[in-house]
Amino acid sequence: MNVLRTAERQKSVKRVIFTTTCGTVSSYDRDENYVFSEKDWNDDTSLSNRPAQYAKVVAEKKAFEFCTGKHFDLVVINPNGVIGRPLTNRLETVFHVLKSIVDGNAVKAGGVMAMAFAVVTVEDVANAHVLAAEHKSANGRYIIAGKEAITLLEIADLVRSSGKFDSSKIPTTELRGPAKRAKFDSTKVERELGLHLHSLEDVKSHILYVYDYFIENGIITK
Repeated sequence: MNVLRTAERQKSVKRVIFTTTCGTVSSYDRDENYVFSEKDWNDDTSLSNRPAQYAKVVAEKKAFEFCTGKHFDLVVINPNGVIGRPLTNRLETVFHVLKSIVDGNAVKAGGVMAMAFAVVTVEDVANAHVLAAEHKSANGRYIIAGKEAITLLEIADLVRSSGKFDSSKIPTTELRGPAKRAKFDSTKVERELGLHLHSLEDVKSHILYVYDYFIENGIITK
């Protein structure tokens, strides 16, 4: 809100682009065949039920509410499962998950978590921000999500087949599976902003680039 209040005081500001997550769009109680779009909100969270997601939902709704009637507009980018080579050795949550697949921790736990992501590349997300700034007609929310989801178990299989690591440390099962694959409609950003998302095969290459980075920087060993 501090950023939005500052924008309100600066009359030269025409647009604020807010980066959040598909976690404000998708909810766990929907059928796996349901396709989430920008009209959907994750309303099954609360302070006691996935509070981190709840905070993001509240923040996004409050941002839209605050910007109503202002001299600038708000455009929201909702990415899902962003992947790309890290810029530093400070690993965010997604990289810790990827690291656990090859460092033996997932095997010790009995398998990978039953999770799936409609992964996009960091380039996709960056380009979405540029296009949202350049297109005067950009409006509302834009989902940035892959057309096909990939599970952590499938990522484990991908890494195993690459031959980059000792296969004995790579899990072959998932915990409490099978993973539920949420589906997202990204046609709005493609139609209105002209963004062309990377294919799942391209995404897989980016995932392997992350593991190359881990090796090159001594974060994990083969």
